[in-house]
Parts: sequence; structure tokens; C-alpha cells
Amino acid sequence: MERDEYIEAIRREAGMMAASAEDGLEADVPSCPGWTVGKLIQHTGQTYEFVTDIVATGARDEEQDVDPLHERHLEMRKQRGADFAQSSELIPWFRDRAARLVEVLDAADPTEPVWTWWTPEQQTSFWQRRMAHETAVHRWDTQSAHGDTQPIENRLAVDGVDEALTVHAPERLSEPGGKGKGETFHFHCTDGDGEWLVRINADGPDVRREHAKGDVAIRGTASDLVLFLWQRLPASAIETRGDAILLDRWFELIPPE
Repeated sequence: MERDEYIEAIRREAGMMAASAEDGLEADVPSCPGWTVGKLIQHTGQTYEFVTDIVATGARDEEQDVDPLHERHLEMRKQRGADFAQSSELIPWFRDRAARLVEVLDAADPTEPVWTWWTPEQQTSFWQRRMAHETAVHRWDTQSAHGDTQPIENRLAVDGVDEALTVHAPERLSEPGGKGKGETFHFHCTDGDGEWLVRINADGPDVRREHAKGDVAIRGTASDLVLFLWQRLPASAIETRGDAILLDRWFELIPPE
């Protein structure tokens, strides 16, 4: 996907998220146990604030630039108070934060160096992509609280599967946990182009964008696949072929966040 597509996705998905939140801030979010719609909206808006400042200030050094920003944002959250998630000011605040994020990311050169938590990609394009997918999944979460979910748009969802497998899987596998023994997972979008073969080795995942036979094949729409990878949908919601028991091991090898 291109920069403009990510920017438009953030604008669209944030607008849908805010519209859904207007149906009630106190509703529980089934896909985020312990969270209400209000807490999710506040969390996402705070993420927007933080990323906006990283990009706007050109923060590059974690200790010198990012840590002070983080401390300032923690203080801002404290000043809002514990009741902000249910405040009448929340949704207008969220819309404003989304608009500001879009403005800053739209004006930024995708190749501009900035800090990110993903070491291989230290530039603004990372945040343009990450915020599009962050917003799409949380939009779905918000809608799920009111029983009216809409799938993630196909092109965005395909890219979301790719991001989950090529960025989040290796980042999470680098943390303490189970080590792979060469297990192979074939992810296949049934509503368009998009196939990945993931081999989980002891030193990390090897991801190839290709059609190949794995120990287990996971098939579904791009939206369902990305929602499965983010643990929003159960394995029963998608089609599996091959060693279905192995599918349960995916989240053992790739620990959830």
C-alpha cells in the first residue's frame, strides 16, 4: 500500500470508530476483556497523541527524545483523570487527535528518520502503516461492543496480515517463550491475492510471500485472517487444512502482546 492509502485508512477507520463509540461509551468490548468502549477510545487517542509527537518532533533517540515525550504524555493522562473515559468530551477529543495525527503523517516524508519500536524500520512510513492497522482493528473492537462489526477493507486487511507476519511475529518471537522447531503455517486469503508461508525456526520466523504447502493451512478472508492473528476471532472462524492441532501452537510460538 502507498502512503496516501494509509492516511486515508486512518481517517476513514477513526471516523467509523468515533461514530460507533457514540452508541455508548460504557459498553464492554468483548474482544478486549476488561475494557469499555470509552477506555478503548481513550487508549487509541493517547496512542495518536504519542505518535503525532514522535513524528512532529522528529524524535530519533529513545533515551534523549522518546523517554521525555513518554513522561510528558503520562502526566497529560494523569491530568485528564480517571473519569475521562466516560466524559462527554472524550469523542470530540478523539476526533481532534485523529485529525491531528492524519495532518502530521500526511505532511511527513515517509523516509524521514524517526524512532519506532521496530528496529529494522526507523522512519515515518512505519507509523503511517502501523496507525492504519491499529485503527482498523480497534474500530472493529469498538463495533463489536455494539454487535455491529464490519470487516476490514480487503486491501488494508491483506497488508495487515503481512504486517502481522513480517513485523509483529518476529518482534514477539524475540521475547522469552517457546522456540520453533521448523513448524510451517500457510496463510491464504480466499477473497483476493495474499499468501504467506511462515516457518518458525529456533532463531525466529522465516516469512515468504508465496504459495506453498505447510504443516497446516489457514484460509479465510483477509479481514478474518488479520483478526485471527490479533486474537479477535477464534480458530473456529477460519478454515484449516492439515495438522489443525498445530494451529493451537501458533500463539505459543508467537506470544500475544
